[in-house]
Amino acid sequence: MRHLLTTIIVGVIMAVAFTMLEGKCSSSVADYSDSLKTESTAEEFINTETNMNSDSEPDRVPETPQSKPLAESGNVKVYVDFWWDDDGHIYDDDVIAKEQTCLFRYVDDKPRDSMILVDPHMRLLGEGSRCRIVVGVDTVNVNINRPFRKTLDLRFRDALSGCKFYRLSRHYALNDSAWKTDFQINIAMRDSSPLFIKDFISEMIRDDVASFFDEYKDEECVTPDVPMIRMRNRTVEQMMEHYYYQFRKLYDKEFKPELGSDERAYGQHYSYQCYAYPVWQNSDSTLTTWKFYNFSYMGGAHGGESEYFLTFDNQTGRILGAMDFFSKTGFRTAIDKLAEQLDDYHGREGFEADLNSEYNVTAAQSTTMNEVIEGKIYPRPAITKHGSVFSYQTYEKGSNADGVLHFTQPFKKDFHLKK
Repeated sequence: MRHLLTTIIVGVIMAVAFTMLEGKCSSSVADYSDSLKTESTAEEFINTETNMNSDSEPDRVPETPQSKPLAESGNVKVYVDFWWDDDGHIYDDDVIAKEQTCLFRYVDDKPRDSMILVDPHMRLLGEGSRCRIVVGVDTVNVNINRPFRKTLDLRFRDALSGCKFYRLSRHYALNDSAWKTDFQINIAMRDSSPLFIKDFISEMIRDDVASFFDEYKDEECVTPDVPMIRMRNRTVEQMMEHYYYQFRKLYDKEFKPELGSDERAYGQHYSYQCYAYPVWQNSDSTLTTWKFYNFSYMGGAHGGESEYFLTFDNQTGRILGAMDFFSKTGFRTAIDKLAEQLDDYHGREGFEADLNSEYNVTAAQSTTMNEVIEGKIYPRPAITKHGSVFSYQTYEKGSNADGVLHFTQPFKKDFHLKK
């Protein structure tokens, strides 16, 4: 009996040790994940006095900047660059398959400190002593004359109070010599969020995953069948796990050799990332605007991304359009204003608000992000606390470097649908 008990104890210890070793091995075929987070949102204040870089970390800032300064004030200059570690990986793993944007600050041309900007999509502008970080329809100003904090997290910046965060992040490889593949879903929502919005998010992710594995054979697009998980009796966590399983199943099918083959599995680096969270609600909670972001990478010089806002009727689940917000005259005024905003952004190059114009590259077909009015395609407007917003996706009104473009216009603050 004593020997049997000893054998059991040794077996348990070895099993625990093996599990710990497997968890630490980055080349393991088994996937790994950080713990799922659910917490309340809190408004973030940009306070550069906290979490400052210490003088013991000068190696975070290159000795010599490699570009022109983004912003300059007296003897202070700030440059934009991208942060990678010695192994070529992103410094902050929360933003996948993209360089991590950094601001490097120099005083008297000597490296002083740096700040990592954590957000999946942003534009940077310099204006005197301030760096302007454009996040969606919001702008964050950073005073370059003050010491930088180590990290500025801009994700979920406009999320409504009372939301819970749901996050799934998985990274895996077919073997220790294959590319690492990433999959990430980030959702914030209130407990009171209607069922239709959960189903909308589920359908959106289902379509994203399916589009990753479209096959082009004889000029015919074959889209794999990815079952959609309906949310009536499911949790958000179950939904995210379901689509991770579908993504990995399709990835393995595409890159693993046939059974019995002597070939070794080598997969292309694929990455998927999405965000979904509410950013605006009217006073009687009948309307809510959600922000959606998607990034996908399947190889090449850069990935593809989209970012858009949609306003929903909480009673019917209907996505609102321009005619819900504007009269016919008001809509024409808004489109004329949108054309002016687009021209101003491009320096009066003649860009038009009509997606059917010759300057449109993709002629966006999505009836979710766009709508047809009097035979012309326009970006579907939504309401945020900053105003009504019109969004143009990548390549619709500019190059990839322009990214997603958002243009806002003032609106009546407490908007309600006409009875």
